[in-house]
Amino acid sequence: PWGDEWDGSRLRWKDGSKLSLAAVGSFPQGATPDGLHDLAGNVWEWTSSRTHAGNGVLKGGAWVTDNPAHLRSAMRLDEEHTFSSDDTGFRCVRDR
Repeated sequence: PWGDEWDGSRLRWKDGSKLSLAAVGSFPQGATPDGLHDLAGNVWEWTSSRTHAGNGVLKGGAWVTDNPAHLRSAMRLDEEHTFSSDDTGFRCVRDR
């Protein structure tokens, strides 16, 4: 998040010192220009998307990820609907 150069201080990821979840909004410098927090890092987030096989889609990378290429909102994992893990969550949304 969010630019042409990697900056691991803008999100929770496995960089050797941060080995757990962070509270939502703990990295305000990693917010999008629209003010959205934690789209990359912290936990993989379930989306409403489905694969052709019917699996669910996770996005964003997680705190256990040590590869910066996997820590972006465009990164995607396909998982069974019953999948759960301590590095997987979901995004709450609301209308303004």
